[in-house]
Amino acid sequence: MDNQPTNHLEAAQTKTDLTILGLEAKSLQTTDQVILSSVKSRVGFLEKLLAGKLPRLEIPAETNRAKAKNFASNHQSWQLSKKLAESIKNLATEQKVSLVSLLLTAFEVLLYRYTNQTEVIVGTPAQANQKLVEEQSFDIFKDIILLPLQLSPEQNFRELVQTAQLTFEAQRKQDLVINPEIAKILFQNSDDLAFFQVMLELVNAQAEASSKSNWDFLNLDLILKVVEQPEGLLCVFTYNSNLLGAAQIERMMQHFQVLLEGAVANPEQAIASLELLTDSEKQQILIDWNNTQTDYQQDQCIHQLFEQQVDKTPEAIALIFGEQQLTYQELNQRANVLANYLQELGVKPDTLVGICVERSLEMVIGILATLKAGGAYVPLDPSYPIERIGYMLEDAQVKVLLTNGQSQRLNPDSSDQLNQESLNLEELIHKFPPQTTQIITFEQFTATIASENQQKNQHNLASPVTPSNLAYVIYTSGSTGKPKGVQIEHQTAVNLLTAIAREPGLEAKDTLLSVTTISFDIAVLETFLPLIVGAKLVIVSRQTAMDGHQLIQALEKHQATLLQSTPITWKILLGADWQGSKQLKMFTGGEALSKELAKQLENKGASLWNLYGPTEATIWSSVHQVKPNQESISIGRPLANVKYYILDANLMPLPIGIPGELYIGGDCLSRGYLNRPELTAERFIADPFSEQPGARIYKTGDLACYFADGTVNCLGRLDRQVKIRGFRIEIEEIETVILEYPGVQ
Repeated sequence: MDNQPTNHLEAAQTKTDLTILGLEAKSLQTTDQVILSSVKSRVGFLEKLLAGKLPRLEIPAETNRAKAKNFASNHQSWQLSKKLAESIKNLATEQKVSLVSLLLTAFEVLLYRYTNQTEVIVGTPAQANQKLVEEQSFDIFKDIILLPLQLSPEQNFRELVQTAQLTFEAQRKQDLVINPEIAKILFQNSDDLAFFQVMLELVNAQAEASSKSNWDFLNLDLILKVVEQPEGLLCVFTYNSNLLGAAQIERMMQHFQVLLEGAVANPEQAIASLELLTDSEKQQILIDWNNTQTDYQQDQCIHQLFEQQVDKTPEAIALIFGEQQLTYQELNQRANVLANYLQELGVKPDTLVGICVERSLEMVIGILATLKAGGAYVPLDPSYPIERIGYMLEDAQVKVLLTNGQSQRLNPDSSDQLNQESLNLEELIHKFPPQTTQIITFEQFTATIASENQQKNQHNLASPVTPSNLAYVIYTSGSTGKPKGVQIEHQTAVNLLTAIAREPGLEAKDTLLSVTTISFDIAVLETFLPLIVGAKLVIVSRQTAMDGHQLIQALEKHQATLLQSTPITWKILLGADWQGSKQLKMFTGGEALSKELAKQLENKGASLWNLYGPTEATIWSSVHQVKPNQESISIGRPLANVKYYILDANLMPLPIGIPGELYIGGDCLSRGYLNRPELTAERFIADPFSEQPGARIYKTGDLACYFADGTVNCLGRLDRQVKIRGFRIEIEEIETVILEYPGVQ
């Protein structure tokens, strides 16, 4: 049997002697960039057309395309003023291009800005042909001109119009000839015109009055008919209403006008910097939806909020682990004793203190003591690989290390057993500089130093620490193959804790059950939120947190009113046949909350909250209450004193429904990455929308868009970062480790 062609282009070449465009060599050697751009667009278009590889234009839709199988037509119109219409025509005359070429160019720029697709194809009728419309059949290669444009952000509008005019004329004059045999191949197994989804038609008022033109039979996503009238240009948008919404089309019509106004005012402007948003949209998106300014104790540090609460409720139970418990006063006194000793060891503001402790009372005492001494803590999970702990100790240049001594490590083959192997931190310290790190075990401290200082050092310390000093440094996965330390100051943590205490809310009567490892930043909220409002903090062991049945028992025993976890923990609970708890507020975050999981949880507790935020923006930056039967799960609006911007690659704000990168600003941002000034400068950039000196925004790398109510829909990642049990994992870090093995290339 003969070898069969593998694609349309190969098939075409076996059937005909194909010469793309019939271009002479001298045409390809021209130095005119406009002509060269047109030639490349046409050649590339034909090659992809014949190979069946033309990109589908994916206009952001209100309905999932897979669900919008049926076509339903709807229409909306928008009048461009006579003044603007004259300016558009004048520009076309000045540039010696046709009006339809200019309108096509503007329309394709709009679609490029909506989709971020650099190759856009729009169809336009070759000529008025009433018969072909009435009979609803036509020859795509004879009756429709397809205008392919390659767009890049630095192109200016004038150059792009010239390119479009040349391409349009080449198509109209049939320079781009397609053999009928090739046409048969293209349509052989095709039920629709998959190589274009959008069309623009320009007609004059007289032709429109006598025409019954209706292109609905094409089942396109969108058709823009522009009618030349004495009073201006009438734009009629016909769209598939099963895919696109009426409000979305109304916004698109306004954006088309704004873009045209900018183009005619300054045709030399780069297409990426042409405005899309109306003034009212900019006010709403940039100002109103970011109007989050709220008072909080900006002059206080985290531990000082705790000390205020100690004064209010000294005898109330603050902390529970197993059968042990401490009152607020007892917890404060023990932390003060250790804090005094840390100060004697030289801990001062911004000194980094490592904490490598299993979940226990001592873990919380060590964290509080570090903050009271003025230092910042670096959480180190004892279950981490030794090499990872060693790297973090070295990178952070930890001066003091608090530990349980021979910390036990979880057996990797069992979630509920402990391996006999212990983590010998003293041995580890000598493998990694700095060897000046001082190790303090809680056993040693309790047996000797604490007893000597029990009475005289129980009072709150005087410390020069300020809200602008570091509170903690948490390591997250790094794209360079090594974890990176995120530096969080007291002020941003205080803002977060104050905001969450207000909504979703936590009060003195509440009990928070803490299940999160110390090395995950959401543990910061679990640790401090109850302690600044007078509530109970119940810490469960690692084994309990990973076992659904034990976790259910802990929830019931302590009558917990708040549980924060990643979706995997909620799935573990459901898998253990958890029947729910009517008084429980359920926080879920760290990774996307699926509709299925939300449905399973919606009646299990008092309320369900979806939380979002990168470590660099201090744990959570937005929350949203998930209510029954919601079609989409939002990440909500920014918290108090936090700002959200959804921007394109050129930092231009995007309208409702159009995806872009989510940027975060306000009183939540990290100081940056420890010892990584270049990475800090890359990810934390100047806020282009703020008049405040030094204001910054953080590039999250998350793809998002606005819902019409101002809440945000997080659509996934723009890079290869993944989330596993809430932990950020950079694929490059895994690749780096794999490449260390001999024979792997």
